[in-house]
Amino acid sequence: MIQLKNNLSLNQRDDNSYIIIDPEQGKYYKLNNSALQIIERIKKKKTIENLITDISDHYGVPTSLVREDIEKFVEKLKLSGFIYEEDNMKDIDKVDDTNKESSGELKTLWIKVTNKCNLSCHYCYAESGVNTENTDEMTLEEIEKLLETAKPMGLERIVITGGEPLIRKDILEVFKLARKFGLVQLLSNGTIYDEKILKQIVEFVDIIQFSMDSHEKEKHDEIRGVGSFEKTLKSVKYLRSIGFKNIVFAATPTPTNNIDLRKMIDLCVTNEVRRLHVNRYVPLGRAKDYKDFDIEDFYRKADEAYFYISQLYRKSLENKESFDFAIDISGDLVESVAAVNKKYSCGLNKSSASIESNGDVYLCQAMHHKSLVIGNIRNEPFDSIMKKSREKFGEFNVDSIDKCKDCDVRYWCAGGCRALAFAVNGEMRKEDPQCCSHRQRVLEIMGRVGT
Repeated sequence: MIQLKNNLSLNQRDDNSYIIIDPEQGKYYKLNNSALQIIERIKKKKTIENLITDISDHYGVPTSLVREDIEKFVEKLKLSGFIYEEDNMKDIDKVDDTNKESSGELKTLWIKVTNKCNLSCHYCYAESGVNTENTDEMTLEEIEKLLETAKPMGLERIVITGGEPLIRKDILEVFKLARKFGLVQLLSNGTIYDEKILKQIVEFVDIIQFSMDSHEKEKHDEIRGVGSFEKTLKSVKYLRSIGFKNIVFAATPTPTNNIDLRKMIDLCVTNEVRRLHVNRYVPLGRAKDYKDFDIEDFYRKADEAYFYISQLYRKSLENKESFDFAIDISGDLVESVAAVNKKYSCGLNKSSASIESNGDVYLCQAMHHKSLVIGNIRNEPFDSIMKKSREKFGEFNVDSIDKCKDCDVRYWCAGGCRALAFAVNGEMRKEDPQCCSHRQRVLEIMGRVGT
């Protein structure tokens, strides 16, 4: 006798197809109406022969016409763990964690080397600017000690950020130092054009990410200051001229900045920038008053961008041309749905940490709020701070969030963004305010991907 596994969910889509989900195993399967007819009969605990007879009667066709298709479909469901035979039900509801995320090694360390900036963008969650007081920056020696402590914890990537890092007078020494401990990524606004500095830092920096908030000069300059668009493109042009290729444009969508991602892709391609990163909008700092972000419109633009890139790749193949470009969109869930591993969290308090310019330690680069300081490297070793934080807070696992713990798509969205939850709801363990939209997005992507 064939039975469905317990705790499966069935979700109907607008095109009358269905998604059957096993939340515990992190698996899903797309069903058409014929497959649904089989599932509905399996619910009644039928034998395979009963099932074949029922379906042949339902469609008014001989059993010989449906037998092979039904047997193949049932076998697929068995292999996926959605159904089982009564004689083989041992451990059927045991959760398989062989594809669970890796343990809590620190992979990425964000280091804000200064809070000073030559710009004053209206959405800056760090509230950096020209007049920012920042007389208490970590010294080179303190940064070195931090990195020496972090390396045995699993450190692989060091993100140098600010403010504007290139304002710091000893920034070249910072890069030289960081390069000894892992891959180095620079986040910059790109407006400090200094050929000597740029030529030197590419020896020690693996990736340079420049902020670019619109394909239109006027819109970008409205956000970042007159002349910033051309200055950033000038920096890009120089870096390309000396052979540096790993340049990223980073755009931040906000309620008042309606970014055209397709035009942004064109801007990247025209300027030989190989990757576009779309930041997650977090209403903190100077962005705290802009909470009304249209996530549904954001998803539509993301889909348009994915489709546009696929067209560009197809065109390059037809013309036998080389085309190398990628887009990654923070907050979208396409990669999560396509991934093999279940996703339990965003990595907060586990795989990354962020250091303020004065040595304060935070769990996330988007959560530099005074109430969330977990220690200071000047008072205590970094590894000790992280150990105490993990003991105090534990993992920010999706199963620890009340609204999320019984959701059927929780291991794909992983509970969303903890910074957003804090910014809007005032607590890190509250639900992401865009929770319902995330769930619909996951189901939509599952419907496209299928099994």
